[in-house]
Amino acid sequence: MTLTRKFKLVLGVTIIILVTTTLLSCIYQSLLTCKWKNTFACVSDVQLRIIAIVGNRAMSLKRLLNSLNNASYFEDNVVLDIWIDRSKDGKVDTQTLEVANSFQFLHGTKYIHIQPSHAGVYGQWIYTWNVSDHSPEIAVILEDDIEVSPLFYKWLKIVHTKYDNYDNINGYSLHGRCENHALIEPRKKYINVPKNNTVFLYPAFNTWGFSPHTRHWLHFVKWVTLKSNDTAFKPSIANIEPTIAYEIARSKGTEANNWDFLHLYHAYEHKLFTVFPNIQGDKGLSVHWMEKGLHYPENTDKRPSGELLQDWILKIESLPDSPLYFDFAGRNINPKNYQWP
Repeated sequence: MTLTRKFKLVLGVTIIILVTTTLLSCIYQSLLTCKWKNTFACVSDVQLRIIAIVGNRAMSLKRLLNSLNNASYFEDNVVLDIWIDRSKDGKVDTQTLEVANSFQFLHGTKYIHIQPSHAGVYGQWIYTWNVSDHSPEIAVILEDDIEVSPLFYKWLKIVHTKYDNYDNINGYSLHGRCENHALIEPRKKYINVPKNNTVFLYPAFNTWGFSPHTRHWLHFVKWVTLKSNDTAFKPSIANIEPTIAYEIARSKGTEANNWDFLHLYHAYEHKLFTVFPNIQGDKGLSVHWMEKGLHYPENTDKRPSGELLQDWILKIESLPDSPLYFDFAGRNINPKNYQWP
């Protein structure tokens, strides 16, 4: 064998070893980040992961699950993770568990996870999506009193495809209205966006159906885990209502119930924005039933927060390259030099 052929053989073997080692390393890292019983749910080609976080509202969960079955998924690989929390005394609501067990998900694989101890909204939101930063899967986190449009995933697919490569995208809200957080007069209840814009961006997200941007969500999870151990950390943003609510909760020792302010603060600190739909008639890809629980008294009206989008409008697919950005007061801003007073 000539020297040249030996060199080529050695080079070929070296390349094969390097490629194999890299592939095995990637698979190993994926397995390390996965806490499910079925680890292959993490490393397979999951395209959508639906995370339903549940307490003790069995009928609310049933409505949510039925709406998920009525949605379109285009034969994509879908995983439904139902996370059931325990009460503070460690009990699992039997009716809620029965609804979860008896539900047949028609569009993919269903997993039921029972928290080992009381996690609260803090733990249910922050530590239920275990994903690696290179994963292409889309996730959507839904509380039990949410109902989704049959078209919610169609919208998520097009906005993730369009905006995931933008550096300042925090995630995507399914709800069709965005509340005005500012304590600056004149104050309107909702952000008013011209209807010729199919989407807009806002500094705060909405818990009524949220699909995180993977990289920024993982950074937030690490950040908030570190901050939770820092007794000197006291986040505050001037002139917005969520700051007041968080400070009141902190004075009572219940700030974990207002965890969403920490997400808002992280977004503000890193100049991140959430994409909201702006559909005619304020229709949304999700609605919130505002049922009795941690943040709401009994919903005596028995009406949701808005109207669900039932029929696709072609205009929705016209997503601008340069969407409109708004501040907490609903004022159009340039995100590059955004400064909140």
